[in-house]
Amino acid sequence: MGEEKVTKKMTINCREATMLSVLREHKGLSLWQKIQLAYHNKMCAVCKTFDVQITAIHRLVKKAFNSDEIVHTLPKEKKEKMQENLDEISK
Repeated sequence: MGEEKVTKKMTINCREATMLSVLREHKGLSLWQKIQLAYHNKMCAVCKTFDVQITAIHRLVKKAFNSDEIVHTLPKEKKEKMQENLDEISK
């Protein structure tokens, strides 16, 4: 395979790079997808910045929801109010 064909197969657009950055955080990427994303990010500063930011956001969210220090529940009053609203809607 010629060098030009390899380069063409490695090249993805910004929309695809964004999708791969998000997908990596949720499902992981194949080796080929990792190569495509790395190649694109070498040439596109905007996508590289997005990639760094989405990775940081994902880590912070993951840390927040895995922390024992933070309680992720609604106060009892809020739950009761939500239930009242749901009951009223379903009448």
